[in-house]
Amino acid sequence: MKWTASAPRARHGARKARRPLVSGAAQRAGIHVGDQILGVNDALTSTVDDFDSALATVRSNDVVAMLVVRGTLRSFVAVDRR
Repeated sequence: MKWTASAPRARHGARKARRPLVSGAAQRAGIHVGDQILGVNDALTSTVDDFDSALATVRSNDVVAMLVVRGTLRSFVAVDRR
């Protein structure tokens, strides 16, 4: 699940997922191109560095809770990194 550094800025500093960066575990979990990632587990991710730091604390076989905004809907998505 590597889709951080080139993600464009969205509203309020959030990051938008975009092609070809949405793949693997994120794609299997249902994250779509254009989704805004606002948080990883208990960490808010308003910058790419925040997002990278939050993912760095997660082991490769953990399930990650991502706070995702799609359109006007906000929800948590469980991303299984296995």
